[in-house]
Amino acid sequence: MIKKIISLFSLTAFVVFTFSCYATKRETIKTITSWQEKGKDVKIVTVLKKSGERIEFPKDEPGKIVGDQIVGDAIDEAIGRKPVSIPISDAWVVWVMKADAGKTVAGVLGGAALTIGGLALILTIYVLMRVIKRPI
Repeated sequence: MIKKIISLFSLTAFVVFTFSCYATKRETIKTITSWQEKGKDVKIVTVLKKSGERIEFPKDEPGKIVGDQIVGDAIDEAIGRKPVSIPISDAWVVWVMKADAGKTVAGVLGGAALTIGGLALILTIYVLMRVIKRPI
């Protein structure tokens, strides 16, 4: 029983941390090139070209700006992933992954609360089982 409870709290903490820390936001080319010039890490997940073509990058390996190109391994439904190089002048709008401080703080506090609550529950069950004198 205790193993199931520990597993439940571990799974819940994993889910909380999976969805925290990053958010995907739509940004203009001008904005991301200014971030690049300031030395910020730009993680591009989708590019909408001026021609209307939409190119998506996997979140585990997002596209990057190298010189005046957006490069990375794009998701291709037919062959999986294929390397692409898109001139910045051809891009209209991009979606980037950005660190989200609010989600990070909520994730850390939520994880801490889950851990403390889980330990308190396990300790309570352990003490009650000892008082009742049943084997655990």
